[in-house]
Amino acid sequence: MAAGGFVLALGGGGARGLAHLGVIQVLQANRVPIAGMVGTSMGAVVAALVGAGGDPALLERLAAAFPWPDLLDLSLSGLGFVGGDKALEVLELLCKGKTFVELDPPVWVVAADLG
Repeated sequence: MAAGGFVLALGGGGARGLAHLGVIQVLQANRVPIAGMVGTSMGAVVAALVGAGGDPALLERLAAAFPWPDLLDLSLSGLGFVGGDKALEVLELLCKGKTFVELDPPVWVVAADLG
């Protein structure tokens, strides 16, 4: 874990959440230490990808070229309209199979179960 530095709070919002990649690039370019990241929705995805060692500039290019509709595995379960299996496969690949314990800087995800 990075000593000192800031803990970033990354919000959701789909494509707007991807804007965090640009912020992280600027912080890294200016050698601003990031001690951890907290995220929800797309912010949690960005935090996990960066924490797994993903290069924010590369992730930004990937996001621009990615066929997002291919991740939507629609279902009518009691848990929502999107199953999430396809998205999970992509995330596991991009996170190199790392668990939350292995992410650096550390990542915390904010979520709620309204069921």
